[in-house]
Amino acid sequence: MVTNPLLLAEQAFASYALGDLPQALEYARQALIQGIRDVALLNLAGACHFQAGQVAEAEFFWRQALRFKPDYAEAANNLAILLKGQKRYDEAFQAYRQALVADGANAHSWFNLGNLMRESGRLAEAEAAYRQALTLQPGSPDFLLNLGILLQSANRSGEAEASFRQVLEHSPDHIEARLHLGLLLQQARRFPEAEALYRQALALQGDNAAIHTHLGNLLSAVKRYAEAEAALRQALLCSGNPVVSLCDLGNFLRKAQRFDEAEACFSQALSLDPDHPESLLNLGLLRLAEGRFTEGWPLYEARRHPDLRHKTHIDFQAPFARWQGESLSGKSLLMVPEQGFGDQIQLCRYAPLLKRRGVTQLTLACPACLQRLFQSLAGTDRLVIDDGKPLPVHDYWVFSGDLPGLLGSTLEAIPATLPYLRPPGGPSFLPEGRFRVGVVWKGNANHLNDASRSLPGLSTLTPLWSVTGVTFVSLQKGAGEEEIAAFEHPLVAMGERLTDFADTAEVVAQLDLVISVDTAVVHLSGALGKRCWVMLPAWSCDFRWMRGRADSPWYPEVLRLFRQKEPDDWAGVVAEVTAALRKLVAG
Repeated sequence: MVTNPLLLAEQAFASYALGDLPQALEYARQALIQGIRDVALLNLAGACHFQAGQVAEAEFFWRQALRFKPDYAEAANNLAILLKGQKRYDEAFQAYRQALVADGANAHSWFNLGNLMRESGRLAEAEAAYRQALTLQPGSPDFLLNLGILLQSANRSGEAEASFRQVLEHSPDHIEARLHLGLLLQQARRFPEAEALYRQALALQGDNAAIHTHLGNLLSAVKRYAEAEAALRQALLCSGNPVVSLCDLGNFLRKAQRFDEAEACFSQALSLDPDHPESLLNLGLLRLAEGRFTEGWPLYEARRHPDLRHKTHIDFQAPFARWQGESLSGKSLLMVPEQGFGDQIQLCRYAPLLKRRGVTQLTLACPACLQRLFQSLAGTDRLVIDDGKPLPVHDYWVFSGDLPGLLGSTLEAIPATLPYLRPPGGPSFLPEGRFRVGVVWKGNANHLNDASRSLPGLSTLTPLWSVTGVTFVSLQKGAGEEEIAAFEHPLVAMGERLTDFADTAEVVAQLDLVISVDTAVVHLSGALGKRCWVMLPAWSCDFRWMRGRADSPWYPEVLRLFRQKEPDDWAGVVAEVTAALRKLVAG
């Protein structure tokens, strides 16, 4: 048995080099017991424990090494990596700084510091660290890749693209760079370029599930649905993480209205990982669309999960408690808006129900464009503008999207007394004596499903103009509004008059009917109790319009739903709407 401490130390390093970590650790332990105070040996012991998942022991040995040699850059860098992994960001920052004081020319220490800064949200410092690393080691694919990811997250797309392309110049087979560049191009709607990158990546690594998934999502975005499904199924076959691939396929099938197949995918994913947030959320959306509200609302809460906030745009922090169903008698409550304007108009109906629970101060936060409209809402004591500044302190706060579940809304028990909003009031300013129909043909272009839910253009509505005795009024604001000027059919354009939703409500109140794609004007019309016909896509129809219904329990006897039979078949929908309008006007 080896007893010489110097020889034990040599054996420890040799065993570590051979990958025999338990033996390396045992030799190191024996050498240290016998009085060796070699900082490299302490560093090795830390590395062995860290690779074995024993982080407390690893931290102890690395701190011991630094106690004996504070300028030991390697131990400081290793300690910083451990602390970053535990999200102890301030301590990790100090450890990286210690490493860089010891060796400021170490490009990897600068790179690791950049990763820490990026993860902790200090993006300017992260960029500076990455660029310093690249100064010391120009052309490093890893450094360029992470710099590109940082720039992409900061919406500096041109610089990010240049960084990813530099990676590929140095390393043409770099799969991750191809995927990030492809995603960047896809988001910029440069679909042919993105598809070419994904297919080149598949030629290099055909069994990579992530590449098949990216390709499937792109093909879905350009409405090549059969090819998209094939790519997503191939991703599942290749996947080392079937939970994610099952969820992706299930989400595709849900958007395709193939609910039974989608539910089977989500159920299988959750049998493997019961806490997978995206599967929980998508199963919740599916069940809500089916009217299974009791099952759906609890699952819908998954939209708040940190991993999904970038997709659901839900992020709110407050120095007081989130309401989760406790007694509200004598309490103050802040309703926090979430998602789009239409969601907020739909869900503000819950204010009177909260007031009936004994809330003494009910405050509704909303964007400025909804403030005047919401002044007509019963039950609220105060409106505050949600402009990113701190909101007033209350006993509780609650997301508006949580209220249907917390207040027990079932398909048979939706609070749907209409109207629950009213226009400010004012003189009539639309032409008299004819049937007046408001039209909206496009929604917010930034909406994830806008390519499916919006019409290609105003001309798609041309069959409507054949209905005589009708004055058509454009409620279009923003994207699509410019089409009116070049339009031959007389259309009363109200866009310039609409500065907020209260203005829109004034116009809607003077109409006999609104015909719209799925956008906020639909919810406004419903909340005002105004008859509205909604043209819905076959692909990725919003869960609140439910499955196959021609009416809406959220807006009973007011909304009528006209659904595409096939994706992009707006001609069929407009033909149905035209026939219904002709019949309505004829009496």
